[in-house]
Amino acid sequence: MFLGIDLGSSSVKVLALSGNHRFHAKGAYPAHTNPYEHTAQAAESAVRSALNNLFQTTPVQPEDIQAIGLCGHGPSIIFAGQDGTAYSPIVTWQDKRALEESGQLRTQLPGFQKDGTSYEAKLCWFYRHQPALFRPGIMAFYPKDYLLLRLCGTAMMDSSTASTIAFYHRGRRDWADCAPFFPPEIMPPVVPSWEQVGETGTKFSRACGLPDHIPVFPGGIDSFCEAVGAGGIRPGIVVDGSGTSTCLTACLQQDGVHAEHVLPGLALETPMLSSTGASYRWLSSLFPNVDLDGVQEQIDPAHPINLIYLPYLSGERSPVYDDRATGVYLGLRPDTTLQALLHGMMQGVAFAVAQNLDLMEGTVEKVRAVGGANSSALWLQIKANAAGVCFEQMEENDAAAFGCALLAGYGMGTYSIPALEELLQVRRVFQPDSSHQAEYQALYQLYQSLYPKLRDTYQAMYQLRPRLEGSN
Repeated sequence: MFLGIDLGSSSVKVLALSGNHRFHAKGAYPAHTNPYEHTAQAAESAVRSALNNLFQTTPVQPEDIQAIGLCGHGPSIIFAGQDGTAYSPIVTWQDKRALEESGQLRTQLPGFQKDGTSYEAKLCWFYRHQPALFRPGIMAFYPKDYLLLRLCGTAMMDSSTASTIAFYHRGRRDWADCAPFFPPEIMPPVVPSWEQVGETGTKFSRACGLPDHIPVFPGGIDSFCEAVGAGGIRPGIVVDGSGTSTCLTACLQQDGVHAEHVLPGLALETPMLSSTGASYRWLSSLFPNVDLDGVQEQIDPAHPINLIYLPYLSGERSPVYDDRATGVYLGLRPDTTLQALLHGMMQGVAFAVAQNLDLMEGTVEKVRAVGGANSSALWLQIKANAAGVCFEQMEENDAAAFGCALLAGYGMGTYSIPALEELLQVRRVFQPDSSHQAEYQALYQLYQSLYPKLRDTYQAMYQLRPRLEGSN
């Protein structure tokens, strides 16, 4: 039996895998936990709660577990000592305090396009505002790697995560390139994602109910392990992992350019969209007494709607990389209904996905869909129609935790890479409906043309924002 732990920013999911049997449990953060910043203790409590729920509500017993794989949210950061002492809160991927630093990095690092949510910008922000953290004995971790430190006492960062950070030199496998910005010593040693790095046997692992001497594997960013759990382990397969945001992970042969996969010899292209599922939650919050699931039943995905929605509620990452961008509905009329707004929102997110798929390298054979926002059959059909590619809804929706468990099994030698895909099951297939392809394509072209026309407007509104908000 292999255990996967997915450390999220609002909950922790665990999955125990034994052959074809899977057992799930979840641990929630305390009520009203800040989505941008929270304590390490809040995350640790959620991990303990998830494991306690697993052992109490399923047949899984602690002594059954042969190995543990980890993954977690990012780009998020926490500063901690090698003894596991936390010296900062966990600042999550949603936090944008490093907007100024990201702008500076875009001028100083050739090819750097990331925004204020990036790990690089967060590091520079902390060095500028809290330089005392950059002293011997303290390191900057992803939250998942902090959890690993607490479970087995090993300070490290997995190679797939490190490969996404501009300061990491893959050839030398070191952090010397941090030196112009902050001391490289703040960064942990790097180890392969699929190699055992330690064993349980700490005060924290025992508090979680775990026996000593369980091998621990570092895994990677949640979307990278999600790619394993959804079958993104050969070229041509793209995984659409949609929750609050969406990460599209396309498997490639390792090339030294794209991020390293959590499996050897492979790479991942990983465009990220900021507010996909968040757009649904936002619209739902405006109509708290309306069942949007019921409204969905009235929408025909074959017929596109003459509304353009830009899902930039929190700025946007790929492909525009603009912190200042905001959400837009274009085409509102006096007779526009809630049903039309919902349809337009789903269609706009689908166009955002299609735009990123079009920009990917190589051929996209099919897209495998997981995550809470992909539980809607309607939305998946709209995505298939908008992108003109087959979408497969996977049977295992918690693909990140599943991928961690599979990776632990791979690391222990139980599974080969080809054997991993044999454990995956497709629930439902959504083929593109070509009956209104011309209309979809015309709206898609309008969608693509809108952001370039609004770029300067976004900048002007951003500059006005402090004055307008200060007067209210």
